[in-house]
Amino acid sequence: MIHYIYTLTDPRTKVIRYVGKTNNPAVRLAMHLCEKRGSHKNNWLHQLRSLGLRPIMDVIEECTDETWAERERFWIAHFRNVGLPLTNLDSGGNHGKKQSEETKAKIRAKAIGRKQTPESIAKIKATKSAGWTHERRERYRLAQLGKKQSPETIEKRSAKLRGLKRSPEICAKISATKRAKFTHSNS
Repeated sequence: MIHYIYTLTDPRTKVIRYVGKTNNPAVRLAMHLCEKRGSHKNNWLHQLRSLGLRPIMDVIEECTDETWAERERFWIAHFRNVGLPLTNLDSGGNHGKKQSEETKAKIRAKAIGRKQTPESIAKIKATKSAGWTHERRERYRLAQLGKKQSPETIEKRSAKLRGLKRSPEICAKISATKRAKFTHSNS
């Protein structure tokens, strides 16, 4: 499988801020844009989004299964050595490394008793009440493209729908949608 080492560049300053690895650059960029705040990188991306900007993604190298981790570490070290302010949390190539239980406990202890400001509560409520805009749905759709559901998830969804009785109106809508898709794909 081909892996891509990529950079995310700030469009305002043209400075590289992040180095990563992906199998699908377009989907990975969409995922970056949907990620919640909480890390230095995500805060930077949120700031760009609030200004109506997006990071510039550039693929800098193609790698194999055997070499991608070493090459990602190389590029992160290279850009740090030349003085770029990367937002990467570690040196790269960690295969989705999980946090230790000790680290999780420290984070949990630090968060206990933390109160949100009235302004942040108002922002959360406004975001929730705004619902799913077309742009948000499209970003989510792109982020989910190519992801396979586990057999357990498929079975849970199937079990939930088994024996479900639909109203005649819903059945008519489903039929109309299927007919429209069928005639559209045959035209």
